[in-house]
Amino acid sequence: MDTGMSGSAILMMLVGVMIIWGGLFISIFYATILSKFKKKFKIE
Repeated sequence: MDTGMSGSAILMMLVGVMIIWGGLFISIFYATILSKFKKKFKIE
């Protein structure tokens, strides 16, 4: 077993998880901003 290989596999998994969480966070952030923007427009 090569420890370097498993290390890079763990790193790739971490990067994948970070990308998934980043995408989720960005989509939630955008949805929140969009809903606030729409509310502001309706009030004005």
